[in-house]
Amino acid sequence: MPDPGPEAASIEEAYQDQIKELYKVLLTNLASVSVSHDTDQQCVGRFASGVKLSRRARDLALSALTGPAVPGS
Repeated sequence: MPDPGPEAASIEEAYQDQIKELYKVLLTNLASVSVSHDTDQQCVGRFASGVKLSRRARDLALSALTGPAVPGS
């Protein structure tokens, strides 16, 4: 795979930053709700959804860098 350059590194860094933010939200949510298995599962479910969405965005952005050239760019 060819090296896509600094853009790929920036995308990976943004992804890592997003995961850190999602973790902070998870921690805040867990700390602010009554402790129960159901609320824990809801918080973890939202965290997992955020991770999936972030991963999808990262993968799409990286594929845009390595995909076919867009005319006019």
